[in-house]
Amino acid sequence: MNLPDVNVLFARVCARHAHHLIADRWYRDSREKNERWALCRITHLALLRLLTNPIAMASEALSAKAAWDVLDLLEADPLCRFQEEPASCWTEFKRMTTVAGFTHSGWTDAYLAAIAAASGSRIVTFDRRFRDWPQIRCLILAPQ
Repeated sequence: MNLPDVNVLFARVCARHAHHLIADRWYRDSREKNERWALCRITHLALLRLLTNPIAMASEALSAKAAWDVLDLLEADPLCRFQEEPASCWTEFKRMTTVAGFTHSGWTDAYLAAIAAASGSRIVTFDRRFRDWPQIRCLILAPQ
């Protein structure tokens, strides 16, 4: 199961995003391979926040209703499912955030990584920092 980070989801749904083509290529390739992918609460919230944020979206910021419509379209994909937070997620999250070098900017990524680790999912992201957690599988998308 693939668990895309919000940076991939946001790039995928925003045609003007610098990495739209890369995110769209990952999505199309995964569909061709019939690979399932998941959304979770943390990616739901982050995508809704970005889609309605005038700084992230400039003049194309969406209303809350329109942002929900985008999320509904993503969830309508038959290969998409909702990833519940496994029971061991919180313990994994605590372990990942109590190591030397952890900083305030890593909370959300650590939580997504904990969900992936606890569920056996693979994170799909543009963020190379996910490699810092060897217990998770990740696919780092990059321009070619």
